[in-house]
Amino acid sequence: MLVCFQLEEGQIVAAPFLYDNKWYRAEVAKVTLDDYNVEDSKVCLYYVDYGDLSTRYKHEVCELRTDFLRLRFQAIECCLARVKPR
Repeated sequence: MLVCFQLEEGQIVAAPFLYDNKWYRAEVAKVTLDDYNVEDSKVCLYYVDYGDLSTRYKHEVCELRTDFLRLRFQAIECCLARVKPR
């Protein structure tokens, strides 16, 4: 894996998850650049196999090898029919 220098919204990358620090596939949802310190630039990520959102520093996000894109994304948005909150 290589560190991504040019990140764009919609790009699929590899990034560690906040709670276990293990690497997962993620889609770049938003890039927030820090004009004063590039190291402090942040990336909002959607983890495509779990459906979680997280924010990481740009330097923590890496380019994903293309062979890791062959497997379909595992997170599927859904809702339960006829279920109401209490």
